[in-house]
Amino acid sequence: MTRGFVHGDAFPDNTLFHHNKLIGIIDFEEACTDFCLFDIGITINGFCIFDNRLDYQLLHTFLSGYETIRHITENEFDILKYYIHWGAHAMIYWHMRNNLLYRENPAQVDRIHELIERIKSFKLNDQEIDNSIECYKNNKNKGNHGTQR
Repeated sequence: MTRGFVHGDAFPDNTLFHHNKLIGIIDFEEACTDFCLFDIGITINGFCIFDNRLDYQLLHTFLSGYETIRHITENEFDILKYYIHWGAHAMIYWHMRNNLLYRENPAQVDRIHELIERIKSFKLNDQEIDNSIECYKNNKNKGNHGTQR
């Protein structure tokens, strides 16, 4: 698997947009060298979730855009869903480490419960996630980058 520089915390609060175009990424305190799939999983959790569920159209759009910069290998696609899960787990850890160690924070406790529910949803919908990733790959291989649910 490809390793490289990862931001480790890519979500809307750490990105700057102007006229719907990404113009900057901020907050590099979690940056490190890791598997690129880790950053993909974190970013999917940050940008491809609607009502705490994975939005497959957003997922396909993100993957298509990502692949204009770096190709995702077949082996990476095979384990992508696990990194989507891991991204939510990493977010739980971040919220616990940064917001709950030394003081009670009800908003952060609620966020952790929301992320736990997201992970449960991912697990319940594993086959659907696999099918969506397979659909994306099939469309890509046909030269059709359209998104399907």
